[in-house]
Amino acid sequence: MAWTTPITAVANSTFQASQWNSSVRDNLAVQAPAISTTNGRLIVSNGVNTVAEREIAQSIDDANVSTSSTTFVTLGGGPAVTITTGIGCLVFVSSNIGIATNNTGLYGPSFNGDTPASGRCIMQDGDGTVTRDDRLGVTVGFMTLTPGSQTITLQARVTGGGPVSMQKRRIIGMAL
Repeated sequence: MAWTTPITAVANSTFQASQWNSSVRDNLAVQAPAISTTNGRLIVSNGVNTVAEREIAQSIDDANVSTSSTTFVTLGGGPAVTITTGIGCLVFVSSNIGIATNNTGLYGPSFNGDTPASGRCIMQDGDGTVTRDDRLGVTVGFMTLTPGSQTITLQARVTGGGPVSMQKRRIIGMAL
């Protein structure tokens, strides 16, 4: 059911129960308090005159993982979140990332196994002399998703030689 334009009351006129129900009761039933079922969720627009409840999910994996792959790969079993989205999702990624070679380590979000875009990743440049190991984060907006269930994982790669290592990895998905 979607929100509809209410009737306009006119002085000294009566209106039917069905008019009241469609203009007041039914419109109240599609507002945020009526559709909210779970604490801590967002209410977002889901089309013209409609709203939907969306979730926020987080996953943490503190394991130290590494790769020397020059193509994006998933490391270990996590972190990963599965959420139901509309056309959009905000993803927050953070990790300690270390590299000792004169290359760049990249670590970023993947939707349903797709390859991350390099420009949407945490990036750590190495200079070949000092091991870099910093805590970094990135926030990325995805606004062209197919609505439905999305599994968001993190994938890593290194330019040139590796390895690049990550630990204390965090991902938060905020469905829109």
